[in-house]
Amino acid sequence: MWKRTTERLFLRPEIDVAGQVTRPVPIVDESICDHCGDCSAFCRFHALATTARRLLIFPEICHGCGGCALVPVLTGALAESATTLVQQYLDGTLVTGENACDH
Repeated sequence: MWKRTTERLFLRPEIDVAGQVTRPVPIVDESICDHCGDCSAFCRFHALATTARRLLIFPEICHGCGGCALVPVLTGALAESATTLVQQYLDGTLVTGENACDH
């Protein structure tokens, strides 16, 4: 294990690929959020906090797992950040399907 971690210090690897690294962060549609708290309860990193009037998102501690967006599927109040979705669309990797919202 020690050898693997120190190899880069001595071998000087060439980096031939560069790209933008992004992390999806949730965004909330307050007009349809019912403040049930399910997404906050799901987040093991405590990046979400639900109050009686708002859903607070702390992007600095969000790990981008996307689980919070899967929990409130009936309301559809949470989604990934728009910039990530646009990039996925441009890359051809955006997964689309039927709308899970039933209202």
